[in-house]
Amino acid sequence: MAVPLRHLALAAALASSLIANAATAQVSVGDTYMSISGLYVVPTDSDWSYTEGGETLSTEVKWDAGFGLLFAYGFGTEDGLRGELEVGYRKADIDELKGISATEGGVTVSVEDFELGLDGDMTTLSLMGNGIVSFGAGQLRPYVGAGIGLARHDGTLDAQTVTIAGNEFAVEESSGDDIVFAYQVMGGVGFEMSESTEVRVGYRYFATGDADIDGDEVSYASHNFEAGVLIRF
Repeated sequence: MAVPLRHLALAAALASSLIANAATAQVSVGDTYMSISGLYVVPTDSDWSYTEGGETLSTEVKWDAGFGLLFAYGFGTEDGLRGELEVGYRKADIDELKGISATEGGVTVSVEDFELGLDGDMTTLSLMGNGIVSFGAGQLRPYVGAGIGLARHDGTLDAQTVTIAGNEFAVEESSGDDIVFAYQVMGGVGFEMSESTEVRVGYRYFATGDADIDGDEVSYASHNFEAGVLIRF
């Protein structure tokens, strides 16, 4: 699915603004850096809906915790504002569908205790422009930040047989992808190991616009706990 032009324009403008603001700080040798972090990803429950012929089916997707990896290249002072470009990867498996409702002609019928285990997963690639502020001049350097950009969700539902109300149904394999607007906020603390190396632990909330995965509309947000290293050069 094509990304709306307004989303591309907004992402480009905001990312440029974040990085340009960091660039106004005095940059000297050692103010350029690269970082890499591992993520423990805990997705929130997603709203999943499908509309056809005037009828909308809706359910809630529960996910297993997953993993991720971040790589960033940036510049800025170690005790002030910095800007960076970040590439991210996240993956999580579907746990189950919980609750289901059908809406047609303004009438909605819901089954709250509906539960259905499914095999499938969602992988997410992201490109973000981040603005980060670090505090302190000692070995411990707290930081906060925010970022905006684009994310590509790739969803896959495995071929499987499911049982509903005692009846077996075959589910065909399906997959799809979509590129959507993404944003995040973050905070954590860095520990200076040497003049050029900093170990970091932190948290970030990462969310995107609703994705159209093979005709299904799926929301996405996740809590991310990270640990990584930043190297200045």
